[in-house]
Amino acid sequence: MDLPHLEDLARATEPVLWFGPDPWEQACLLWVLGELPEGLLPDLVPLHLGVARLPPAVLPRSFAGRTLLEADTLQEARVLWRLFLDEGWGALGGARVAALPWLGPALTRLAEDHPVSGPGRTRRQIQDLVDQGLRDLPALRRALEQMEDAHHGAWYGDLYVARMVEAMGVRIG
Repeated sequence: MDLPHLEDLARATEPVLWFGPDPWEQACLLWVLGELPEGLLPDLVPLHLGVARLPPAVLPRSFAGRTLLEADTLQEARVLWRLFLDEGWGALGGARVAALPWLGPALTRLAEDHPVSGPGRTRRQIQDLVDQGLRDLPALRRALEQMEDAHHGAWYGDLYVARMVEAMGVRIG
């Protein structure tokens, strides 16, 4: 979604945003809320799993649980978006918006991967797994999946993990 699409959203009769607990879904939610045209308050559908992990049959029931985005919630999200733009993910660790229950944990997780100094959480986890002898991408992915919140699992892809391993100078097979 880009800014012209957000402007199109403003012209929708009943705009609805769907987002799950996955940290990148929540990062996208923050971006969308930060850039929404003034005066637009869409409905939000909070999903209990990441969008990609939900079977389509669950979506109608989820839609029934939608809520209207309140102006004060939008304002809180916009403050966090500006903080991200100014200082990056690391500045958002521990940030919360009460009406967006998945946002706080997702921001904390993203901040863990972007510390002020040193390697982030995912890189440290990969290093630990490699040190334990895991040397193939599927096994690394499965192990990383177990280290993440069950609501979203490993929210980064194989290529991300492969590039991180490569940057560490480790050969996987």
